[in-house]
Amino acid sequence: MKRLSQKDRLHQCDRPIIAITGGIGSGKTSFCSILRSFGLEIIDADALIKNIYQSQEIRDWLEVNSPQKVINSDHPINFKLLREIFFSNNFFKNQLEEILYSKLPAQFLSKCTMVSQTQKSILYDVPLLYEKKLETSVDLVVVVYCEYEIQIKRMMQRDHISRQLAENILGQQMSLKQKKDLADEVIWNNESLETLKENVKLFYLKYKDIL
Repeated sequence: MKRLSQKDRLHQCDRPIIAITGGIGSGKTSFCSILRSFGLEIIDADALIKNIYQSQEIRDWLEVNSPQKVINSDHPINFKLLREIFFSNNFFKNQLEEILYSKLPAQFLSKCTMVSQTQKSILYDVPLLYEKKLETSVDLVVVVYCEYEIQIKRMMQRDHISRQLAENILGQQMSLKQKKDLADEVIWNNESLETLKENVKLFYLKYKDIL
């Protein structure tokens, strides 16, 4: 595990950051759920983004800039439609990501203050760690990995989407194999949930002194 100085760490966080990443369908959510069963708190980047979506500024931006209407009359965002637009329109995707990610540091640091001081490290579930080039600003990178065909199958079953859409979504992210090869620690998740639980337990025992 690297020991970064505070000034070199993501958003100048005052505790070491263990970043947990992977890909859609790789089992990252299950990995985090199992870790939480050990009493660990985990900050979820997707949850932070969802909070940002609730701001009036983002809703107003979507009203003006989305090529299709994604704000319903009673104000909920149609995330299914938004996702389809997001992954099929790179210009819109880049614009939306820019405004969302500009607001992420404040959300992250606010959540850090809520993590128990008895926890030595900040665990951060961040799907786009490598895509956003954040890996050098965290102390340890954990990748939850599965084979490509397993990932595709899980996406199709979970999200009820076509193989073409699943492949399109994965094609816009760094492959899991690339992430695996760059990671400090790899959690294998090609098999059953019980096997994953055993792999998480081994990870916990290995790093419990710094968690």
